[in-house]
Amino acid sequence: MEQQTVIRVLLVDDSEDDCFITRMLVEDIHETLIELQWCATFEQALVTSCQAPHDICLIDYQLGARTGIELFGSLVFAVVVASIKTVSYRV
Repeated sequence: MEQQTVIRVLLVDDSEDDCFITRMLVEDIHETLIELQWCATFEQALVTSCQAPHDICLIDYQLGARTGIELFGSLVFAVVVASIKTVSYRV
């Protein structure tokens, strides 16, 4: 029996309705196992993404007073900082 790959998806959207719609669409995909994790706030998304890596991030543009573009920039920065710390620990 072939083991199915899990694709971890982080959905960042402050609309519970949009989360529900996205979850329904993802559940219709039967060829791949998709694990969807939802964050409703900018801050929650930062913490969640730093705790566990995701294969895909779906980010809404408007996240309260912040934007999805700001979140994307923060996530990229967090990955770069984590990489630097990883490299420095190996030295």
